[in-house]
Amino acid sequence: MKGAQRGSLEVTLDRDLCVLRGASAVINCRYSNPFSHAVIEVGWWKQYQMVGYWWPGSLPNFWASSQRYRYLGDFISDCRLQINDVQHADAGYYFFSFYTTFEDQKSKTSTKLYVKELTAAVQSSSVAEGDDIRLTCVSGCPTPVDIVWFKDGQLVRNEVL
Repeated sequence: MKGAQRGSLEVTLDRDLCVLRGASAVINCRYSNPFSHAVIEVGWWKQYQMVGYWWPGSLPNFWASSQRYRYLGDFISDCRLQINDVQHADAGYYFFSFYTTFEDQKSKTSTKLYVKELTAAVQSSSVAEGDDIRLTCVSGCPTPVDIVWFKDGQLVRNEVL
């Protein structure tokens, strides 16, 4: 996790994330409030690129359960953000902020969210019924992704490498 500090308040964000389009992502985040001032508001921000410049914009209301953005944190130290049904438009830099009765803090660093496609391919140019085939799947993310295969709606259990 990487963070930022100003005075006594600190925000620590997850490192960059790579997520497959359509999946859910959780950005890990912690914040400290050593003087225990009452936290009155929290917020997540995303930088948008417009006309060659980066502009901050607040995320849609993540308190509503029907939204794709969901705040999983609390008003003590946890500030995790969940993004459901991730789309290419969700790619970008995310920041967290919180406000107490006396001070406010916005993370000085960000988590960059990369959105990639899942690509599956048959490695045979022609296939006849009953033939063995080899299917491959590439995620585009640098970290391994768990892939589950189904055939006719049933989970394929025998894995061949």
